[in-house]
Amino acid sequence: MHLEIPVADFQETDMFQIHWARCTGTKAFHNSGLRNDWVWIQASGEESYGDLQGRGVVRLVELFKIRNILSESGGVR
Repeated sequence: MHLEIPVADFQETDMFQIHWARCTGTKAFHNSGLRNDWVWIQASGEESYGDLQGRGVVRLVELFKIRNILSESGGVR
């Protein structure tokens, strides 16, 4: 499973590129090892002290989908 993350372009902030973060949990990825990507998170406000300004690096270990079975469209989030 993967998560699509829109990231603002380096010098054109009105344009975005999609970065994929993949997570396989305990399963193999394409017949090789596990794939649980590292991602940046915003842990506190940008006014935080330090070079990272409240950001941190974490390992993505689980993704899940939520399906609304009560709606007619049955959309996935």
